[in-house]
Parts: sequence; C-alpha cells; structure tokens
Amino acid sequence: MSNNDAIREVALNSRAQALSYLGQENWGRAFAHLTLCLKLEQSWQEELQEQLSDCLCSWGKQLEEESRYKDLLHCYQQALEIYPNNHEVLNNLGAHLFRMGHLEEAKSFFEKALAIKKDFLPAAHNMENLTSTLVERWHFRMLNDSIRNESYREAILKKIRQGFSKVLDIGTGTSLLSLYAVQGGAKRVFACECSAAMIEIAKEVILDNNVESKIELLQKMSTDLSIPADIPSRVSLVVTETLDAGVFGENVLQTLIDAWDRLLLPQSRNLVSPRAGSRNGIVVPFGVKIYAAGVQCAAISRMNTLEPSVWDALGLGLEGTRLAAAQNEAYNSEKLEYVAGGYTFITSPVAVLEVNFNDPQDLQKHLAGEHDKKMEVSCCDAGQIDAFVSWFVLQVDEDLKLSSEPGKKSCWEQAVFALSVPLELQSGQTVNIAVSSSHGLLKIQPDSQELTPEIMLTECVAIEMLNDSTWTRSMQMVANSFKGKAGLKVLDLSPFPYLGLLLLKMGVCDKLRCSGRCMSLARKVAGDNCDLDDFNKADKLDCFDLIILYPCTPEGELDQETILYVSQLRKRLSPQGVMLPKCLSIIGQIWNSDWLESVSQLQTDEHVSGFKIASHVNKYKLKRHLDLRLQSTPHAVLSEPKEIFSVKLCEHLTEEPAKSELPLISTGKVTAVAHWFQFDYGQGVEFQTNQIDSYPRQAAVLLEDNMTVHEGQKLKIESCLQAGVVNIKVSL
Repeated sequence: MSNNDAIREVALNSRAQALSYLGQENWGRAFAHLTLCLKLEQSWQEELQEQLSDCLCSWGKQLEEESRYKDLLHCYQQALEIYPNNHEVLNNLGAHLFRMGHLEEAKSFFEKALAIKKDFLPAAHNMENLTSTLVERWHFRMLNDSIRNESYREAILKKIRQGFSKVLDIGTGTSLLSLYAVQGGAKRVFACECSAAMIEIAKEVILDNNVESKIELLQKMSTDLSIPADIPSRVSLVVTETLDAGVFGENVLQTLIDAWDRLLLPQSRNLVSPRAGSRNGIVVPFGVKIYAAGVQCAAISRMNTLEPSVWDALGLGLEGTRLAAAQNEAYNSEKLEYVAGGYTFITSPVAVLEVNFNDPQDLQKHLAGEHDKKMEVSCCDAGQIDAFVSWFVLQVDEDLKLSSEPGKKSCWEQAVFALSVPLELQSGQTVNIAVSSSHGLLKIQPDSQELTPEIMLTECVAIEMLNDSTWTRSMQMVANSFKGKAGLKVLDLSPFPYLGLLLLKMGVCDKLRCSGRCMSLARKVAGDNCDLDDFNKADKLDCFDLIILYPCTPEGELDQETILYVSQLRKRLSPQGVMLPKCLSIIGQIWNSDWLESVSQLQTDEHVSGFKIASHVNKYKLKRHLDLRLQSTPHAVLSEPKEIFSVKLCEHLTEEPAKSELPLISTGKVTAVAHWFQFDYGQGVEFQTNQIDSYPRQAAVLLEDNMTVHEGQKLKIESCLQAGVVNIKVSL
C-alpha cells in the first residue's frame, strides 16, 4: 500500500468514526476525528464544513460549561486553521470571548464574520449586544438629560472662576465634563476612563471639538493614577458623576477617598471662596442626600414573591407555601413611573443618609459603616410594602441641586430593595428599618425580618413564571388534555418545568427530565419517589414522548440557543412524540416613541450644550430595545397588532423571509416596531406574551431613520430567521 493510500485509509476511518460519534452526540471525539480527516483529505473541506461548524458549536458550549477555556480556544484555533474564513466559526468564537469578558477580542471576530458575510444575522445580533455592553444604554439617558448637563456646566464654570482651575475628570465617558472645564478656562484638564470603547469615543469627541491640546486622556481608573507619572501634581478640582441609582454602586466613596488622599490638594474650608483654588482642592458635586420610602407595587412583588393563594391554585401540592426570591444583589433599579401598574407610597419619604464629598473624614466614616443607623418610618397609607425604594438629591454646588425622586425628570432610576415577605401595615403604624453604606454599598431593609418555615427561597425565574397567570392557566389546560394517558416520558426545558411537574403529579408522566434550573424547588414539588432529574445528566440516547420548550427569553426576544437546539431535540422524540408549543409567532405593532429614542441614542447635540458628541456616541446607538412593558412604555400606537412571523417547531426551520403589511390607523412618525410572542399548543390553547404579568417582557426594533406616515397607508414588514435570530425590516 502506497503512502497516499495509507493516508486516505486513515482519513476514511476517521471520517466514519466522526459520523458515529456525531450520532452519539459525543462532540469532543467527533470534533477530533473531523479535524484529523479534514487535515488528511483537504478535498472534503467544502463537503464537511457545516458538520464541523455545528459540531464545534456544541463541543464549545460543553467546554465553556466545564470552564475548560484553554481547550476551547485550542479547538477554535484548529478549526480556523482549516476554515480561516468560516463566518459561523468566527462568530461562535467571538460569542465565547464575549461571555468570557474579552470584549475587544470578541468585537474583532464579529467584525471578521460580518466582513465575510455582511448579512449574517447571528454576528450582527452579537455585535449589537456587544456594543450595548461597551457603551451601556444609561449613557444615552444621561446625555439626553439637558437639565443635569447644564447644572454640571454651571457648577464647573463657577468653580474655575473661583480659582479651581486644574481639573481631573474621573470617569469621563464622552468627555462632556472635561469640555465644560475647557469652556470655563481651566489651565489643565486630565480625564481618566477605564473603558477602551469610551476612551475611543472621547478621543473622537475631543478632536471634533478642537480641544485636543487642552485635555489629556488617561485610560486608567483614577485609583491607578500616580503623580508625577500620569499627572504632574495634585489638582484643585475633581469633577465626576460616578453615581448609580443606589449612589455608591460605582465605588464613588472609595474613588473620592483615594482622590483626597493622593490626587487632590488639601480640602478647602470655604467651598465658595474665590481665592481658595490656588492652594486647596474641591469636588463637584459637593455631596448627596439619600431618601427612602416603602412602596406597594404589584410589578415588583411579582418579581420577588409568590403569595400562598397563588401557589395553592397551581395544583402542585405543598399547600400554604410562599415563594421568595433568593436575592443576589442588594438592590435593583427601576424608573418607578415606568413600572407597569404603577406604585403607591405606603410610608412617608424620609432622609436616611447624607454624604459630603468634600469631607474626606465623612467619606471614610460612611465606608466604615459609622453612619449606619436604625430608624423608624411612619405609614401614610394602609397597604402592603413590597419594597423600600431610595432616591437622592445631588448637591452639585453651593446653589444647584438635582433630584432622582420618582416622577422628577431625571436620567437616574431609583434603587429598589425588594422584600422577601411583604409587610401589611395600617395608616399611622411605624416600621423600623436598617440603613447602611458600609463597604460602599447602600442597604435599606426592615430591621428584622425572619423567614418562617412556609417560606421557600428559590430563583427569581420560578417566581416570575408562576406569577404569569396567562401562562399557568394555559399549562393547566394543556395538562388536562393529557388526562387518561400514563407512562409518558417527558422533557420540559422551560426555565421552570411547571407543565412537566403537573403531568408528574397527575400520574401521566413517570419520567421527567428538565433544564437543571430551579431543580431544588422542582424536587420538593415532585417528592422523593418520582423519577425527576437534570436533562444534562440524562442518557444522550433517551427518547421522549413529550418535549416542552420555552423558546423566548425573559427580555422579550427569541431564545437563540433553544431555537438552534430544536433540530437535535426532534431526534429525541419517540415515534409518536410531540413537541410543544407547536407554533411560535411574533406579533408586531408600529409605534412612535420619543422615549425609546431618548434611551437608545443621543437625540441632538443641543442636549450637551452644543458640543459635537452625537455623531460619535451614536455609532453605538441601540437598534433593539429589550425588557419593555407595553403598559408603561411611553408611546403612540400607529397600527393594530398583527402576526409578522411564525415558526412550527416540529418542522424544518426555513430562512425564507416572511412578508406582511400593517395598515396604519394613525398619522405620525414611525420610530419602532414593538413585538411580542404568541404560543400555540394546539387544541385551542394559545396565548400572547403582552399581558401586564407576562414572564417575558416585550421588545422593540428601532428604525435606522424615522419615517413620517399617514393613516390608511400600509407599512411593509419583512421578518427573517437565521441561526436562531430574527431580523425585522420596515419599509413603505
């Protein structure tokens, strides 16, 4: 046998082994044999390209789940040696790097994928997600807040006139505060920023505004700056806006303590002295006062607790159980006026903490918890406290104040400290709360609230899904349609396997496998004698009589991973097996929403005092807005809702675009296509995810350029599914 014949025989054997392992879903061995045979027999590369890409996608997912990052990168390196221009491999590697936190590297691979195939939706989708991470959407809210911007401008110009003319801008972002300092006549301006993306934007902004000789950009955290390596000597004015909804979340205490210790001139005893700036230091803003109140809010409650009466109606046993969310964060943030269903103050607002940014000792005491306190607050109304919320009044300088109070026009959200167990109170009653800024983290909670035996801690996703009354009623109807059957093997990949558990409790199902999420709660519901386990640990050759999916994300978009997995799951159905839902549709509606624009891009340079910023930061503007609630998002409706896309999960998923027309019922400006889902389970069981308590929120696609339309016209919608991603295009 010649050497060439021997090589070909090895290649053929390796190819056969690869196909065998692919059938067994042994992705690692399949990938090893595929790469070997492709290196030995290069003529097969075009034929086997898709198989290698799909195999690596599954194998890469497994390696990432096992934290085998070195092996993951090595496998992608092998694949790219064979297929250097495979857009799918490049995109998938970028997605891994994105999840691993290597943002710039991820960006380069998405760009390479799009350069090879510019209309490749998964890469475009990933690039959008990446850009919204590089430049978070709160930047746009902040830049569009002209009241905030003008207050900072006035304060900075005033301090420079008073002699505080050597400036350090901490967390410069787009460099807006530095531009104000230059406008005020500052002698030297240093601007530090740790984000590489924001540094690039700031460079462009500084050049476009012709101040490159007056602002020195430093890509560092302020805590990493040193004198004289980065700045020649101490500065007299620090300007910053490193505040989140809970004030301290961006480490403003630690940042300013360090600045006073190493970077600022000694504090000034007189903050308004026109002669102080030459020898003393000062911080703008001057300080902050934090307020709090207890609120009743059904939307917040639905995310954090499940009432015993709701649980008992679910038919899962364990009567009297109350579910409470296991809190991973001290607080969430919400714009309360945009919370669906609204809110009510149950306690009167009260000032809880006050911080002086120009007193280093006060900053140290807050960080050390020396200002932590317990206090009594009074109820101004009878009701249920679902959460304590906080907001702040920012003392920008000696005269100017900004407020993030609910209802005020402000870029800031409020901090929400949800309660595991709501408090029922009467008007005039008092409640004791504990307030802390220790370790630079704001905490507000009832002074003592113990979990009783009937309270079960679980993941937020289970609580939110089980509070979705439309979904739970629909699942009960589906379960009832299986009455009289027995011995079914069921795979429920919903985030919480409610339908699978119902079938288990009814005796219809004798074997249930689920996604692995919420397993502790699922096991308690199932009991000790039921065959319940994590699907990831199941035999890869198991077949199921019923497979249940939840193919959308809580943020309101198609779940790409689930859609991509459907073809593999079909192979796991028994001969008469069923996959639910049978059909998934997207319902679209035409909107005019200035609010969506304001949180997705800088609308005009007039909002930033006329400086040229919009053209630079809007390179990162949002094209999709997730996590909306129709009921509370400011908008005007320009069309009735209509199905714009549908997919039957048991059939081959086509990439053929779906075309539809939406008749316009009003004249106006089209800014977005809002959309949500319709699930069809057959036998008349279907529902839409546009209810006030729907587990998935709604989403919107923003138009690249707004268009003016008139009542009676028809808007053309083209929707296309590609590799689990839906793209929506709009035209007249």
